[in-house]
Amino acid sequence: MPSLIIHTDQSLNNIIEELDFKKIEETLKQIFIKILDAKEDKCQIIWINSRIITSDYKIYCELKFRETYYRNEFKRKDCLDNIGKIIKKIFKVKVRLRSFSINQSTITALDI
Repeated sequence: MPSLIIHTDQSLNNIIEELDFKKIEETLKQIFIKILDAKEDKCQIIWINSRIITSDYKIYCELKFRETYYRNEFKRKDCLDNIGKIIKKIFKVKVRLRSFSINQSTITALDI
């Protein structure tokens, strides 16, 4: 599962136009695989261009993943730290990151 949603402020559009998203996403997926023991075909990354009005953080990242014994607090923090370093290096702005583990029994997924 891991699902990473990245909200970027519209003020970063000039940077976004120059990015190689495939390369960035591959790097992020490798973090999921290495740190969270994720399967590559289950990793999801969604970029959303947003209007962030009052926050000093121009990028907001939200990571959701299935709760497992392996994905302890240390692994979760390590994963967010690695994601944050990559995003901050690319955009050179403050990044806010949050993670949420979800119990397997509460997940329902559908692709249409």
